[in-house]
Amino acid sequence: MKTLYLFLTRSGTLLSNLVYHLTGAQYTHVSLAFDEDLSTLYSSTRKNGYTMFPAGPSREYLNRGLFLQRENIPCALYALEVSEEAYARARRRAEHMMNHGHLYRFNSLGLLLCWLHIRWQRRRHYFCSQFVSEVLEKSGAVDLPKDSTLMHPSDYTTLPGLECLYTGPLRELPQRQQMELGEPDASGRRRPIPVEGSDFVLDLDCVIAAIGTSPNPLIRHTTPGLETNRKGCIVADDEHGITSKDGVFAGGDAVTGAATVILAMGAGKRAAAAMDEYIKNKNK
Repeated sequence: MKTLYLFLTRSGTLLSNLVYHLTGAQYTHVSLAFDEDLSTLYSSTRKNGYTMFPAGPSREYLNRGLFLQRENIPCALYALEVSEEAYARARRRAEHMMNHGHLYRFNSLGLLLCWLHIRWQRRRHYFCSQFVSEVLEKSGAVDLPKDSTLMHPSDYTTLPGLECLYTGPLRELPQRQQMELGEPDASGRRRPIPVEGSDFVLDLDCVIAAIGTSPNPLIRHTTPGLETNRKGCIVADDEHGITSKDGVFAGGDAVTGAATVILAMGAGKRAAAAMDEYIKNKNK
């Protein structure tokens, strides 16, 4: 068996507060995670972590965006035991939607109709609870009590088989604190536990995110004949990494945007094979 994690919050944004005051729902947003430390959360939400739009299927992080700014918001963490097959299908589905984010949009009208209890489906458009429902249902992880277009974030707290791991303010969520491995449990696994007094505050004038999860913008401006999409990612064939420029192959984050190391390694392996074939044919 494997574990999926459902993370529910009420962010305190204008939209969140409106929904809260109209419905009284304890939580107005839900995300899905595949590991216990919640290193990456998956949902349909604001893409840059701060402003309401652009929005759609996006990754969220506890140390970025609104989660970083609003540490006092209420949250809850639930665990759902599923089969290894369902877990793998759910993860593949979530990663596919993240890696092809340009194909998907936020379902604004569907969100409004959901709160009015009106079922309405639009192809490749999702709001947060609809996105999570889609991943869970199509993977066979759980049977939902209602259609995915009618699921509210708080509905997940009533699903059978869920184990509540935490409820309270976001700042006290164990995954937000420095962790250490505790004593082995009955299964022999050492679970992470918070390090007491490990919180700290840094006074900074400027923070530079030195991460390489998107292609260098110079590439598309200095390489004639190399096609890129509207996000600046290189357009390449998924199977071989072939680009629009003869003899140039690409893969990983430069093509997909921010994704996993495993996907990048796979793309590199396929591109390497295609490059070898290209060179051999060229020398004939």
